[in-house]
Amino acid sequence: MIRNIVNHLIRCLILAPFLSLAALVEVYSQAGCADCEWVRESFLPEAEARFGTNLESRVWDIAEKENFLRLLGVLDRAGVEDNESVYLVLDGAEVLAGRAAIERDGLAALERLSGCPAPPPPAAAPPEAVPRRFLDRLTVPAILLAGLADGFNPCGILCFGLSPK
Repeated sequence: MIRNIVNHLIRCLILAPFLSLAALVEVYSQAGCADCEWVRESFLPEAEARFGTNLESRVWDIAEKENFLRLLGVLDRAGVEDNESVYLVLDGAEVLAGRAAIERDGLAALERLSGCPAPPPPAAAPPEAVPRRFLDRLTVPAILLAGLADGFNPCGILCFGLSPK
């Protein structure tokens, strides 16, 4: 078990940036499509941020004939008959058709394909938590002492003491 964990860490953390171990994600979309924009502007940046070098993404505009024919070939090989506005193709084999499928299964499929678990998103501290915790510990003497230390200006005292009379 330890050996598997070590092998996994070596593959994900050390070798992945240098070898071509990245999962290939292809997005087939078109301009003016709200679901397509969501995939390009929300899903892909989140996936790229979470998987880093374990992910290579390409976006194909299906308004171009060559890209549309390419998509038809992928759908035919995968046996997909769904008619959706956006498709996510993972490593040329697995196809997620439509925004609902991409939202539901996209990140899990990428994690499975990359072989490296995505790091969890960073937990955001509530905006008031840190300042409130700091402010609760302040006392009046501490504030007065900080004010005196801030008001002390050795350069001003030196200049005042050396000025001609």
